[in-house]
Amino acid sequence: MKNIHDLCWAPQGSKEICETRVFTVKEIESLSPKNEKKTFVSIFAPEWVIVIPRIVDSTGTAYFLMVTQWRHGSAALSTEFPGGVVDKGETPEQAGLRELLEETGKEAVHIEPLGILYPNPAIMQNRSHVFLADCGEKTVAKHLDPDEFLESEAFPVHEILKKLGQPPFDHALMCSAMFLYLQKYGKLS
Repeated sequence: MKNIHDLCWAPQGSKEICETRVFTVKEIESLSPKNEKKTFVSIFAPEWVIVIPRIVDSTGTAYFLMVTQWRHGSAALSTEFPGGVVDKGETPEQAGLRELLEETGKEAVHIEPLGILYPNPAIMQNRSHVFLADCGEKTVAKHLDPDEFLESEAFPVHEILKKLGQPPFDHALMCSAMFLYLQKYGKLS
């Protein structure tokens, strides 16, 4: 690669142009590598968390616990791993444990980080933290947010591996989370 400095922009400042309950939109002024000032738009949102809940039955068969819910952006149902926003004062791991319990009623007996991803670095500044959670058999009541309507269901891991990327398993962040899972526990070659 040539000089990396020939690729870097220098942010000069930003201003908020829109605030919603889930994100803020900002205009960012930046100097190009050729010293030209340009304006871009970026979405500022809290950190996110995705939890891949794994359950192993008495025969040794592994399942992923997934949730199905309506997604307004796609105007369709999406079956995906539990997840959500990292609340102020929480660590990503604490948020993952909370979201798992809230959306599935399951507690993790073991949780481990698989990686941190930028959902869309072209326009978004936040990151998504991905965890694997091995779950026990006990299930408690779900504690959904007022605007959450979802159902949880266990799917055999091999079934999800075959269907991921196709509706209703076509959420891009879920595919990215699965890649991190496979990188650690599966075969990529």
